[in-house]
Amino acid sequence: VPPLEKLRSSFFSISNLFPQETTQAAAHQNKFIENWDDICTLFASDSATGEGAEHHDEAADAMDTEIEGVSTSETPSGGSNKRLKRDCLADALSYFAESFKDYVSRTQGPPKPSSQEIYEVVLSVLGISRHQVLQAVKRFMNVTDEFEMLNNLSEGENLDWVLLCIND
Repeated sequence: VPPLEKLRSSFFSISNLFPQETTQAAAHQNKFIENWDDICTLFASDSATGEGAEHHDEAADAMDTEIEGVSTSETPSGGSNKRLKRDCLADALSYFAESFKDYVSRTQGPPKPSSQEIYEVVLSVLGISRHQVLQAVKRFMNVTDEFEMLNNLSEGENLDWVLLCIND
């Protein structure tokens, strides 16, 4: 009998004999334990004592440098190659800040014209009464888009636009 077959047969005979003699173990025969490899890794004693094994102090230093945003890694030549590790949370916060600034700048739009500037532009429209000038100034102070439209129209269309706006 080859040595491997002898080992297998002895293993199976022991694994079948143990649950028969121990009734509490019989319930666990042929059971699958999820993450068994991870459990063994966590609770097994660390026997890495050879070259390149990381000791407790080195692991603590590595964790500290990762927290600070810098990670050290060994190059194939054996030298230390320091490179910055980007922090995902910091990236997300900076992206959020930039997008919020863009949103605020879009919602604010162009600076609001002063009442004096609006008054002078409306006063320059020919054929409008003093009372209509004041009504138009009041309207254009609240609705700056309509004032921008007034600035973009030709002189012949200004009067019609002002009258249309104050009659709404």
